[in-house]
Amino acid sequence: MLLPLQDAYVAKLSVRLMLPSSTHLLGTDELGRDLLSRFIAGTKYTILTALLTTLVAGASGWLMGRAALAAPTWFGRLLTVLAYICFVVPSFLLAARWPNRLLTAILCILPILPLFAIALIAIAVGKLTSWAASLALGPLLGVGIAYIIYRADRLNGAASQADRDHLFRQLAALMASMFAWGAYLHAALDILGLGMQPPEPSWGSMLIAQSASWWPQATAALGFLTIGMIAFLFSDTVSGVRDEKSYFDKHE
Repeated sequence: MLLPLQDAYVAKLSVRLMLPSSTHLLGTDELGRDLLSRFIAGTKYTILTALLTTLVAGASGWLMGRAALAAPTWFGRLLTVLAYICFVVPSFLLAARWPNRLLTAILCILPILPLFAIALIAIAVGKLTSWAASLALGPLLGVGIAYIIYRADRLNGAASQADRDHLFRQLAALMASMFAWGAYLHAALDILGLGMQPPEPSWGSMLIAQSASWWPQATAALGFLTIGMIAFLFSDTVSGVRDEKSYFDKHE
């Protein structure tokens, strides 16, 4: 039976911390709220904030890339250093093959921490909780887009026409991966108490929800895994078109 979404907000202390059952498929939390309803209701926040973060990343990345081309050389060099430290070296946004995905995802965590710390300071100082946190997380990921735009323009004279034509496809693959990482970063904010505030639900808050079983946490983790698989598969597919064309071009 599909439970009404208002059960995600209504506290019923008489049924608090119930185990999964036919009436509460994932059980209830410490306030008696149905956890399946909270997972469904939290989908909107988790998906839309990831999308908003991706759009902010695209806009800010384009602006940073254009600014780097117009600004003094040192600004472009600083952008390149940031991109290499946080995006190119770990390649967590540009890796195009599944065998490399897990390793590059793990490697990205340490390099991205400095920028994430800066974003946390901006969020805390500006009190940018919930949706507004995208204004700080977007530019964090936008460094990767700025680097691609900056590099493409710098290589304008040396790169082939095929390389220049590939820019849009490369940016599309990059932003697909950013969507997944945007969702993960917002989940980290939820866990730190800087994301969606109670009683509003989110997948990130479900990862630390008090319950009588591990099913709510497993369901939220599966949701994040699904987002990553879809986003990275799209990224791999888009970037793989280039690899296939290059292979056939070399063997003609």
